[in-house]
Amino acid sequence: MNNQLNIKSLSRAVAFALISGTKEISDTLAMSALLFSGGLAHGYPIAATLFLIGTIVIRLSVGLFSTLPHAVGSPDHKTGMSIIAGVLGGIVIVSASPDTGVATALAICGATGILTGILFTAVGVFRLAHFARLLPYPVLGGFLAGSGWLLARGGLLMGLRAEHDKQLTDFWHLFQLVTDPLRLAVLAPSVLLAVLMFFVVRRKVSAAPMVIIGGIGLFYLIVQISGIGIDNARTFGWLPTLLIDEATNRPNLALIGLIDWIFVLKALPLMLFAAGLSTISMLLNLSSMSLRLRADVDVNREMKAFGISNIVLGGLGGMAAYLSVASTALAHRLGVERVVAAISASTLLVFAVLFAGPMTAAAPIFLTSGMVIYAGIDLLVEWIIASKRRLPFLDWMLILAIFAVIVFFGILPGITVGILLSVVLFVINYARISVIRTAGNLKDWRSHVDRSPEESATLGRLGGSCEIISLQGYLFFATAEKIVDHVRKRLKNEQTDRLKYLVLDFSHVGGCDLAAVVAFANVINIASKSGFSLLFSGMSDDMRRLFNRSDMVFTNAEIVSEFVDVDRAIEFCEEAMLADETFESFGAGIDAKTFLSLKIGNHADLPAVLDKFRTLHLTKGDYLIRKGEAADDVFIVLTGRVHVQIDLPNGRKLRLRTMTPGAIVGDIALYTGQRRTADVVIEEDTTVLCLSAAGLAEIETSYGNLAAAIHRVFARTLAEKLVLANNAIRLAQR
Repeated sequence: MNNQLNIKSLSRAVAFALISGTKEISDTLAMSALLFSGGLAHGYPIAATLFLIGTIVIRLSVGLFSTLPHAVGSPDHKTGMSIIAGVLGGIVIVSASPDTGVATALAICGATGILTGILFTAVGVFRLAHFARLLPYPVLGGFLAGSGWLLARGGLLMGLRAEHDKQLTDFWHLFQLVTDPLRLAVLAPSVLLAVLMFFVVRRKVSAAPMVIIGGIGLFYLIVQISGIGIDNARTFGWLPTLLIDEATNRPNLALIGLIDWIFVLKALPLMLFAAGLSTISMLLNLSSMSLRLRADVDVNREMKAFGISNIVLGGLGGMAAYLSVASTALAHRLGVERVVAAISASTLLVFAVLFAGPMTAAAPIFLTSGMVIYAGIDLLVEWIIASKRRLPFLDWMLILAIFAVIVFFGILPGITVGILLSVVLFVINYARISVIRTAGNLKDWRSHVDRSPEESATLGRLGGSCEIISLQGYLFFATAEKIVDHVRKRLKNEQTDRLKYLVLDFSHVGGCDLAAVVAFANVINIASKSGFSLLFSGMSDDMRRLFNRSDMVFTNAEIVSEFVDVDRAIEFCEEAMLADETFESFGAGIDAKTFLSLKIGNHADLPAVLDKFRTLHLTKGDYLIRKGEAADDVFIVLTGRVHVQIDLPNGRKLRLRTMTPGAIVGDIALYTGQRRTADVVIEEDTTVLCLSAAGLAEIETSYGNLAAAIHRVFARTLAEKLVLANNAIRLAQR
């Protein structure tokens, strides 16, 4: 049984090595031919050798250090290298010699790999994976679609034998070339291979090597049967025009001394952009494979592993590399673990390195150009056609816009337009997010001060004149103006009470700029003309300094007040509203009998139950209730103030609520039978009525009607607390 399992595992590993290795070799030859064409063509075998060595490095390192069960690394044959292909096109013009051009081209490829590795490692070390995804998806799609065009264009020019054409970036010139019947006949095998690869890989990736090997075999069969011969095929441009000694060239250290470092430095911006694009593509691939494999991926660890590998292979002159979606999916389908996949595929690649020179000389032009065209078609279909179904129309149009700029004007204008569009898109999308987190008034939004039913009823009646707005996010010109619009609409609303107080809560605001300060200055001007007060709360130190420096906000003390938090600002408004009202229920020197008669009416049996209530006189700092005590009393505040507090883990005490005369304390715990959950502390000299659970039970036994009245008072208080809690929840859900 074990022998059968071993044979089955071995057969799967061999199948993976043949499928993945063959495609990797053909892709590497194709990319090497694209990068090292025209005046750099004699560096083609050297590049192929270095790129194959880099592929072995990335596969082995991923097999050893990745956390994905079937992970396979592969050089970046699409995104970043499409940009580098454009960079290398200008080397021949400035190179002192062909060898200098080749050395400089290899240095640019290696430097791009090192820069990619540094970016990968930085993302992993500083755990920046979420920040690296900040580039808007449509902008990324536009760049990737543009990369597809650059690859397809490069493959077409390779197939047309037009690498030396000075008008390579001219779309209309390329269009004329591909529509020329004679040139189209030359290009047909490359396009046919590209289209065939596209459909075969989409349906069954394991069939890709059959297409590649079958195409090569058919080519040599035709050459032999027709009597054309290898030499004539090379003369006709069907095979690379390499001398035999060039075809067996190996990388050598002497090339380092020939590098034109000035050109490398000039290419640095595009290399950085290519590295950035590869970084984002790597993150997308990781997300895709973690979903497909249903694996919990440590993205930051993967980025570090791939980053170090890229630095190593970049130092060897190899291309940047990342997680291969196709090869990883194939390994998963065949059940080949990552270490086995790395070793088995690398075995075939080692043989490819040993014979890289002869392979580059024997690889038909239609194969290398067709594979490059296929890579371009794959990106174009993914981001121009398939993305239309999954993206909103405006996002898809942005992809087309960036793609069109790259096609007609080149990669640098495309990058510029892409960055500008990403900024504009960010501003537009962020401006759509409402900076008003919640908005309400004192009818449904109260401070943490428990008040008497009479005071609560008064605030409910007058509360519409106090507007409370909780802000969120970052405030700048596109979002702060919404606050001004909200205030103007509130003032124009004739169905609401006249605005007297406007509370702005900044506790959930991440920051603001000077344009936002100007917007708030406009709100102050509106407040001055309309006659309402403005209360700021929860401002950070940085925001307060910005407002103070602007000299536009806090200069008008009659209009603007600042509070440490929104609760204190609301409490200020409540006190101001209640100050003009008269309440018969409370006052200095009110006794228990008068208070109870106001609460439950002049009942005949009221004097008989007064002895069930105790009057307590407490001074500032005393504890009315301590956390953990049994809940066998309920208290009614007659005069003074008390507050509820809890102990925080750091030793500090947090005040939760404040109770004023008329408030009932401890009723919830009394009814539920739970122990006290917080301390109640006296804020100022206070008088309270205390009714014990035993006293309440005696009243229920002897004076049923009075007991029912007392329970109604408690129930009304609990209902008011519940209403306020529900209103707070409703406001939070807006």
